[in-house]
Amino acid sequence: MIAGVIQMARRKSKKSPRRRSTAINISNLAEAYIQTSIVSKMATGLSPWAFVTSNEGATTGAGTVTLKELLTRFNDVHAGTTMTEGELVWNNVTNNWMDAGIKLVGVTFGFRVANKLLRKPKRQINSLARQAGIGDVVRV
Repeated sequence: MIAGVIQMARRKSKKSPRRRSTAINISNLAEAYIQTSIVSKMATGLSPWAFVTSNEGATTGAGTVTLKELLTRFNDVHAGTTMTEGELVWNNVTNNWMDAGIKLVGVTFGFRVANKLLRKPKRQINSLARQAGIGDVVRV
């Protein structure tokens, strides 16, 4: 008892804390890559891998921009156009945003439907993965 205040014991919680899975979900990873690819192609005209790894500079095309170009020549005029690298990205976004938005919604909806339809086979695959000893690392 501290200074006349009576402290009661805490009630025992009825629910135990939820365990968080540390496994990599391949389905979520695939969905994220497809969505990243759609956004990358909308803004730069390249796949995410080509955007990051390409060293071709201005030879990638009139409507495409690489990461190297954005970092080194953001305010320089892009080869084959009269726009700077930044303006070219903004031009790509304004021209392609509707198509990309429709694709993003379609991919999200498609993955939700597929996850519901494939629930039982995915559960069986995850069970086999746990039996094989890789269930803590990878999920479907």
